[in-house]
Amino acid sequence: MSFIRRLPIYLLLDNSESMVGDPLAAVNQGLQQLCFEVKSDPMAIETAWMSVITFGGKPRVVAPLTEVLQFSPPPLYVGPGTNLGAGLELLAQSIRNEVRKSTAEQRGDWRPIIFLMTDGQPTDNWRDGLNRFRATVSPKDANIIAIGCGEDVDMDVLKAITPVTLLMKTLTPGALQAFFKWVSASVSTASVRVGGEGKPFELPALPPGVEMPTQSGSSSLHAASQLILFSRCQKDGNLYLMRYRRSAGGYQAERAYPVGRDYAAEVSSGYGLDIDAGQLSGSPACPYCGNPGFKPLSDKSLMCHDRLELRGGRAQVMFVLDITGSMAGEIEGVKDNIKDFMDYIHSEGLSAKVGLIAFRDLEEDEPPEVLTFQGKPFTKDAGMFKKQVSRLVADGGGANDGESSFDAIALACHQPFDQGVTRILILITDEPPLTPDGRIRSLEDVATALSQAHIDQLHIVAPDYVQDRYTPLHHTVKGDVFDLDAGARGGSTFRKILLDIGKSISIATRIG
Repeated sequence: MSFIRRLPIYLLLDNSESMVGDPLAAVNQGLQQLCFEVKSDPMAIETAWMSVITFGGKPRVVAPLTEVLQFSPPPLYVGPGTNLGAGLELLAQSIRNEVRKSTAEQRGDWRPIIFLMTDGQPTDNWRDGLNRFRATVSPKDANIIAIGCGEDVDMDVLKAITPVTLLMKTLTPGALQAFFKWVSASVSTASVRVGGEGKPFELPALPPGVEMPTQSGSSSLHAASQLILFSRCQKDGNLYLMRYRRSAGGYQAERAYPVGRDYAAEVSSGYGLDIDAGQLSGSPACPYCGNPGFKPLSDKSLMCHDRLELRGGRAQVMFVLDITGSMAGEIEGVKDNIKDFMDYIHSEGLSAKVGLIAFRDLEEDEPPEVLTFQGKPFTKDAGMFKKQVSRLVADGGGANDGESSFDAIALACHQPFDQGVTRILILITDEPPLTPDGRIRSLEDVATALSQAHIDQLHIVAPDYVQDRYTPLHHTVKGDVFDLDAGARGGSTFRKILLDIGKSISIATRIG
């Protein structure tokens, strides 16, 4: 049985909260325009099949791979979070199930073309998702074009996915419509080339406002250009999103947008307003009842109110640092980059204090140490923190298989965190945990300590070969994992890890 060779086109689109309003409306209009134009191209009709996958909230195949004449994309709606990693996994699954491979008897489909579009930073573990995507779809299996839109996108993330990355600096309806017109031209160009039996795929001329960047996208970290907060109407409980735009000295209220019950069903706990109240100016009116303000509740969720009531967002960050003999670079890295780390968190609107617990090996009679700053375990003074860290020496550790990291985490959980703050632990180690060890006898004991202390985030910095000993803790408390490989042992690379943790803290404590 023979098949017509198809040219699969996959659109992997960001529909997270930051796209609410005009941007998502422009994407919906652009998809309709794309649909109309490819149906007007005879060669595209002969060869192209199209699919749309979104990754705001739970990734969805909103339009499975369909021949062009039957293709009709449904409207896209906002979803909670930018789940790029999960979106890549769903894309790989779709390609595996839908794209025909060549066999000894017949030739399969043409190489798929993937257009990935996003306007922000992933809120899930995109690295794991990318690894699973690559296990199914190798670089030779598909042409991937990634476009980052607006000021907040991290181009380094996109460059890790594909070398063909584009940047749209301004996320306006006109720019998005021009982009989808360019996508339709790309589909037409590709259709002609495969119709000519495999000429190399080439992109048409880029539309105005889109460029191919030559520099890293994370070299100049800055405060987000917008904040998206979500709230409930106090009268009927309906959810809505509020957009704030960066302005001089903070963020100015712009507009509120109603969202449906499908969005509410996917929102996880923590509707938090964990940002400095001084950063916000004004409030959009509730789109349901017209209340002019909002207030935070005890669970950090927001509810509309007859006036604006804010409290400052605060965080306490406790580093849990292995200081055995192999960790000299990490000690220097924390010491040298703590000011930049704190400055970045503050630029994102969080008022943060930091502390540090240094640990080695209890089996070698090396107890952990809680650094103190004028008698307290947390400080806002980066200079004082750096001075205390400077006296730490990388030494010790036994010949056994691990260090006393679990006991150190438990000790961190027992520190006197303030009420109402976001509680964050950052574990940095190059060894697995000793179990049993000291007070902690198992992984379950650590999970219990984290839960009882109401720790909000646990970020792990460790080599890939020991990460699986720690990542089960993320079933109890959310957080990200950062690779401590040979190139990240201090210096500028470790600085990037700390700033990436700062970004993760910011993303986890607000929607954006």
